[in-house]
Amino acid sequence: MIDLKDLRERPDVYRANMRKKARDDKLLNHALAMDEKWRGFKIKADSLRAERNKVSEAINQAKKKGKDARELIKKAREIPEKLKKLEEEESRTYIELQRALYDIPNLMHSDVPIGKSEKDNVVRKIVGPTEPLKASPGTIRGDYAHHSFAYSDSVGIAVKNLIHASGNIEEAKKEIKLWFKDKELHTYKTVHEKHVF
Repeated sequence: MIDLKDLRERPDVYRANMRKKARDDKLLNHALAMDEKWRGFKIKADSLRAERNKVSEAINQAKKKGKDARELIKKAREIPEKLKKLEEEESRTYIELQRALYDIPNLMHSDVPIGKSEKDNVVRKIVGPTEPLKASPGTIRGDYAHHSFAYSDSVGIAVKNLIHASGNIEEAKKEIKLWFKDKELHTYKTVHEKHVF
């Protein structure tokens, strides 16, 4: 997941990164909007907490001086409900912000070549074509795999092509469902996600 502080400070760098990956920056704009909304809720909640403290102090002072504190008490009783609603909105907005941040791609290293489409994807070129027999020397499949479609069909086995790389996200989603059961898929949080966010 990307660093929220870095995104705030360098949104144009992330926009350029999205363009390099041929991705629409709507998600980035949504994350920035959620961040602004979340910070707005935090400011309002902090302000309400400060008001609660001031009203509590004013009630104490009024009671010490023997003054009528009914209006202050009435005001003090309204604050917790307002604060609860604000905190709920803050929490919902933060969750939506986190989801958006998860979907924004990491910044590419400057050495990564930029292609015109997914067909220019360097990772796919390194892996080689799906059929190892057609893979060029220097690709992973070309150097380390040897089964052809014909051989695999003749002996009734799947092509053992050593490595897999989906061509795009849609392909990956289909292939994950094809090759894995739901119980075999796992998600986890990194140490940073557990302790920082």
